[in-house]
Amino acid sequence: MDLRYRQSLPSYYKSFSEEIEVVKDRVRNIIGPNHWASDGSHKEAVLKEILSKFLPSEYEISSGFIVDDEGKSSKQIDIIIYKNSSPVLFRSPDFVIIPREYVKAIIEVKTDLGGRSLISALNNLYSAQKIMNKSSQHIHTAIFAYDYNRNVNRVREQDIDEIGKGIFDVIFNFYRKKETIITEEFLRKYSLSALCVNQKLYGLNWNGDFHKPSKFGIYKTKQDSFNFFVSNLLNSLDMTVNASKTLWYPSEKESRVIIKEPLCELNKLV
Repeated sequence: MDLRYRQSLPSYYKSFSEEIEVVKDRVRNIIGPNHWASDGSHKEAVLKEILSKFLPSEYEISSGFIVDDEGKSSKQIDIIIYKNSSPVLFRSPDFVIIPREYVKAIIEVKTDLGGRSLISALNNLYSAQKIMNKSSQHIHTAIFAYDYNRNVNRVREQDIDEIGKGIFDVIFNFYRKKETIITEEFLRKYSLSALCVNQKLYGLNWNGDFHKPSKFGIYKTKQDSFNFFVSNLLNSLDMTVNASKTLWYPSEKESRVIIKEPLCELNKLV
């Protein structure tokens, strides 16, 4: 690959991260900050529009419910990605009720992860994971947050490490409440695939090697966070993405690790 082209890719991906921030601030300037947290549909719409620029044409992106063979339903999911050839039970503009077999990815969108927002997102995704009853290798399950805490005007550089560790602890404790002893089998079905706090950090579940315990890593990826978020989403939809790493992952994250641990082994420390 031409060196100049490779060097331009990080800026290309950063432009989408910045676009998300620009749209967020533009809407906030119109409706005021007090209404931004309650305007969930707009936050989802902004992310859907950006993601649709990357998704292959055979995929649809919507919000809605996932149902099993007996008609049991998940909680409403902010973003559901599925093939447009899939049969659905109900479809209207930007809303779908879809059988579990056809879901490829689910994403919860949050203004921030403060308070109980992260727990709320994990609960919604968990409700869908129980309905789908598939390995997390086959369903991409993610959380996207516009910020960590909207009440803090600026997160200091040294605080990002603590934020990452705090997010990791919340995720681990969430699973501990669902399963007293977190087993590898449980994690392979119910673990979160990825988490992104735009322009701050990125989290990824490493579960490709069945001979090793899956690990969840939190990285201080800053403006590259959205790049990793969208690239790993696309890789879950089309494995050839991973074959062209320099194109989809023009920057690395391993040197920016905050914490990366096998969640099942943390049982020993509790």
